[in-house]
Amino acid sequence: MKIIKGLVLAGAVAAAMLLTGCSFGYTTFVHYLNADKYVAGNQEITEKIDTIDIDYISGDITFLAEDTDTVTIEETARIDLDEDRQVHTWVEGSTLHVRYCASDKRLDLNNLDKRLEITIPEDVTYSEVNINLTSGDLTAGSIKADKFDLDSTSGNHTIGCEADRITINSTSGDIDLTQFGKSEGISIDATSGSYDLKLEEVKSLILHTTSGNVNVEAESVEYFDADSSSGSKTLAFEKVPGSLVINATSGDVDLYLPEDADVTASITTTSGDVRSNISCTTSGDVYTLGNGTNTMDIDTTSGNVTINALD
Repeated sequence: MKIIKGLVLAGAVAAAMLLTGCSFGYTTFVHYLNADKYVAGNQEITEKIDTIDIDYISGDITFLAEDTDTVTIEETARIDLDEDRQVHTWVEGSTLHVRYCASDKRLDLNNLDKRLEITIPEDVTYSEVNINLTSGDLTAGSIKADKFDLDSTSGNHTIGCEADRITINSTSGDIDLTQFGKSEGISIDATSGSYDLKLEEVKSLILHTTSGNVNVEAESVEYFDADSSSGSKTLAFEKVPGSLVINATSGDVDLYLPEDADVTASITTTSGDVRSNISCTTSGDVYTLGNGTNTMDIDTTSGNVTINALD
């Protein structure tokens, strides 16, 4: 069994490792650089890894954080796989690269039902974890990293993450994110799918969705910016954001704030009602709660806006 040194997913290295897939009838052609350095099949890693770089075409990925000193890569499938169709890995310095299959071959990758399980030490914080998942669900109970980056075409994702920066781009699928500790910034961009976010302390939270509901429960967000075309928003903040901006085409906005919140909120809606269940003063479209220290700008075309007191 090959011993692999280091586990880290580096953005700079990932950019240099080009992976492309093209379909030819019932076969697929995959290409990535340094293909001759990759090994096929399950691996056990006993030495330090700092960056994890995954490019997986189709199949679910599960991260398990356990009390262990090793990292394991285990893949299962509906059928027995030859080496060309098995997961391929390469350790470059302290960076672990994981690829779906062999490079530069036309392969039948249909109906494999592959699943990838990665077990990592629970006490390790990685520099970067970068995941490119074309089709499949990602489940990660606890990942610690300076930077976490997920790019997905189709799939539902359940992620527990402690990272300085978290970036998620998804074309289709729901996102369930639990953030631990302090994050400098979280950015999520999805074409279709709902967000369910449970956050501790975040400096900047930026959300964009074309279609899907947004639910946020946060202890502290300093700056919040959300842009959506269709879908409701339910946002609960234990500490009032210093700045909050919401632009929505269609869908209700329900804000939950501390009863003693200090907010100046500019709220406009073309079709919909505005109501505050927290004592406030009004002047046109401006609603002032407390001394009005923090600012909110909410603009909706169609939908009700309600400010509620947290229980």
